[in-house]
Amino acid sequence: MLLVLVRDLGSMAVEAAGAEIVAPGRKAGAILAVLTIHQGRRVSSSTLIDALWGDQVTAGTTSTLESHVWRLRQLLEPRRGRREPSKMLINDAGGYRLLVSPDQIDSAQLERMVDNARGRLAAGAADIAIELVDTALELWRGRPYTPFSDEQWAVAAVARLEESLQQARELRLDALVELGRTAEALADSESLIAEPGFREHTRAQRMLALHRAGRSDEALQTFQEFRRQLSGELGLEPGVELVSLQRRILDQDATLLAPREPIGVASAPQAATIHLPGRPSALIGRESELHDLLALVTSGAAVTVTGPAGCGKTRLAIDVARDLAPRFPEGVWFVDLAAVDTAIHVPEMIMTILGFGSGITGTPLEALAGYLQRRRILLVLDNCEHLLPELTPAVETLLGSATCWSSVLATSREPLQVDGETVWPLQPLALPDPDGRTDRPPTAAVELFLARAVAADSSLTIEGNDLRTVETICTGLDGLPLAIELAAARVRTYSLDEISEQVARNPVTLSRLGRSSRHDHHRSVGEAIEWSVQLLGPTERRVHEELSVLPGRFTARAARAVTEVVPDDEQRLLDVDELLPMLVNRSLLVREQPTRKGGRSTFRQLATVRAHAAHLLDDRTEDLLDRRDSWVLGQINALPRFAQLAMTARYDDLEDDYAAIRASLQRTLVERRDPAAAVAPARLALYWYFREELLEGTRWLESAADLTADPRASDGSRVLSHLACAVVLLFQARPDLACSHVDASVPLLAGLDGPDLLAAGDLLPWLAVTAAVAEQSETARAILERTRTVIERTGDDYHQAHARAARCLVSALLPGQTSQLDLATEARDAYARGMDVEHLMAAWMSSNALALTALRTASPDEGLVWARRAIDLSMRLGARRGGTWLELIADLMTMARRHHRAVQLFSAASAASSRAGTRFPRLPISRDLYADVRGALSRSDFDGAWGAGQSLTLEQIVADDAD
Repeated sequence: MLLVLVRDLGSMAVEAAGAEIVAPGRKAGAILAVLTIHQGRRVSSSTLIDALWGDQVTAGTTSTLESHVWRLRQLLEPRRGRREPSKMLINDAGGYRLLVSPDQIDSAQLERMVDNARGRLAAGAADIAIELVDTALELWRGRPYTPFSDEQWAVAAVARLEESLQQARELRLDALVELGRTAEALADSESLIAEPGFREHTRAQRMLALHRAGRSDEALQTFQEFRRQLSGELGLEPGVELVSLQRRILDQDATLLAPREPIGVASAPQAATIHLPGRPSALIGRESELHDLLALVTSGAAVTVTGPAGCGKTRLAIDVARDLAPRFPEGVWFVDLAAVDTAIHVPEMIMTILGFGSGITGTPLEALAGYLQRRRILLVLDNCEHLLPELTPAVETLLGSATCWSSVLATSREPLQVDGETVWPLQPLALPDPDGRTDRPPTAAVELFLARAVAADSSLTIEGNDLRTVETICTGLDGLPLAIELAAARVRTYSLDEISEQVARNPVTLSRLGRSSRHDHHRSVGEAIEWSVQLLGPTERRVHEELSVLPGRFTARAARAVTEVVPDDEQRLLDVDELLPMLVNRSLLVREQPTRKGGRSTFRQLATVRAHAAHLLDDRTEDLLDRRDSWVLGQINALPRFAQLAMTARYDDLEDDYAAIRASLQRTLVERRDPAAAVAPARLALYWYFREELLEGTRWLESAADLTADPRASDGSRVLSHLACAVVLLFQARPDLACSHVDASVPLLAGLDGPDLLAAGDLLPWLAVTAAVAEQSETARAILERTRTVIERTGDDYHQAHARAARCLVSALLPGQTSQLDLATEARDAYARGMDVEHLMAAWMSSNALALTALRTASPDEGLVWARRAIDLSMRLGARRGGTWLELIADLMTMARRHHRAVQLFSAASAASSRAGTRFPRLPISRDLYADVRGALSRSDFDGAWGAGQSLTLEQIVADDAD
């Protein structure tokens, strides 16, 4: 891991790999300064905008802010992958949060070392105090947050740090005097006194140093000069410390001459005593978390590892504590709170473990707090969640003193909410990518399963298809370490396929085999989850259970649709928006990062948690599933008309809750075979096309078309289902299967009216184009003619624009009847008309027609203009990946002799074709041009460009072509 340091004591800069880099631009530097001042806390976008622009805010300010944040992320995480989420500068509820440890920020290190030096000096370790202060002073490079030091938002922070600097220098002076290093003390005090201000303690230390150097007259003169200055400028007299010191010097007090002897804190550190459970097996897949927690616990007084049941919090905390033992000379101690039923008994329990008793007076908590003073002890408080919130004030009392050098590392399903607490949310182990690639090393989840399986049966060999089965098991368990270990232990009894079936059926039943160790609190996954559920209030528990009908990711909108909020114990009606954060806080719900910029937050129950919650629903299950399905179908049926601009935003909404959509389609179309649901897939056809999910979409569309054979189905649902099915099949070059759907739908068009006729008219032009793509010229032209008759009945502007563009694209795909010049003129007019009525699909079809025409007339430059315009329209219609039509721009790049780029785009088009189940190359002319570009590059150049194109997104293609 590359450790990035924020240099804020001077000019704002970042250091990585020993190189110091100034923030990229004034705005980015200001953002870094504001976030550093609020280190670890959320800063709203409005606060940042106000700091950067003040009253000069424009409509594009928010977008500009996001651009500066992006540049700052590149600086902070230079090795972050292209689509990997940021771990240091995260989006947080309409703002941003800088997640770095105090060891990564100069100002935080300085303040921490100054506090530590103060404690060391109080304990008599003046030499260590000097070392700490000197290290802190080396961090100071000038006024903090330069060049923003005088900004209104920085003034208070700058003043605080400048005061810390002064305190550090005074602490150094105190330590020098304490050690009898008089000459150094006099040199330091002289420079301090020369600065503005009336710091009496500095004068007192100079007087003492002069007196010990045999210069008592100068010490008394220092007092008189300061007295005259103070009286003349402020009308005040010196304080008690100076007056008392003057009197003691005049009285020749002998105790002033001898420096205090160190009390032994500065001696060599003793070997730490370690009171931790043993390591039964190696920690797997937590190297990054271990590294980060080591830094956090070293620098922070209270660190809490949170996470869902079974994610390995205790195991990780034990390893962290063991590795940190040398830094805690008075020992590291493990305190298991699982069996404690009230926080009142926690101090006595800790005292018993530490081996000391309470005094005659005072409470056990006060006695324990006193014992921790001036000691370096690490307490590992395990399983804290059931003792909250009563445990919080106890921990704050233990750590609240300035002379407490001990630390607490806690594990809990939710944060302790202790003042100054650092919360570390522990996630499940990394899972295999869903793309099924076999050339990657095992992920952490798979590695853990393999290690535990071999430990259970040393004769076991797992490779090939068995390894794929292991990946399925780990994915079904959401990477939860406890569940993976319990599943792996079953290899002595069951085959991998049987274990996979058990996990798919009910992962909650996984339990521990044989005897448990003293620190195994839960024999099964179900027990571990039940421990968390028992801590919920009635309303939280009800919502937790009802959310189980939402598989995968879901939004708060979906949660509101399926849950029935009832009054809590105090008869309050809590909104779902309040309850979701509560469940996230209790680690029973996972908050997922938005999948796109500006997207909604989504949530997810882990598979094990969901199975446990679903079991608790009992007789409410069917009613909740009906409520979910009704909401899903309502969302689909409320989609705007075909290819309207507003549809893209609605597609984003559908994607956020797509797991619920998939589950509802399965239940209504396959399990219940409800004809009323048959029309829903037809309304999703364009979504599946632009999101490159045609293979899945085809399955749902065929299921819906089969349902329309039911006498209860309407003619409208029959026509729309069969038309949509024919469209996707023709696009996949399967005319043999599509023709029956065309025959089943077209004759019924004459009987349609109202919304059904409008919806059919939206699908027909698309059907004609896909028929042309499949080289079914007669079908394409017949559908265009049928489209004309429908338009005569509807008189709809949207239909007219769409049909006109479809005719152009069909003519471009099936040349021969229209001259290229006339076709180009007609396509330009169709494009303009499509844009006028905001029919993006019509504009997209026209752009592709013009790009095809330019390709056939060997005009690659003009063709590239229209091909790029088509890509832009694709993105506005919701496309993100390459798209099969990238083949067209690859053809044009080949013709323009940009061979390397052409290969990348051919590769992106090939990947898109594979995802959509279509053929590649698709156009006859593409086959020849593809052959040309293969011959134009060497094998290694071709393979390199092809590999680079496999994962290209439209956004990357547009950005790269703009450079």
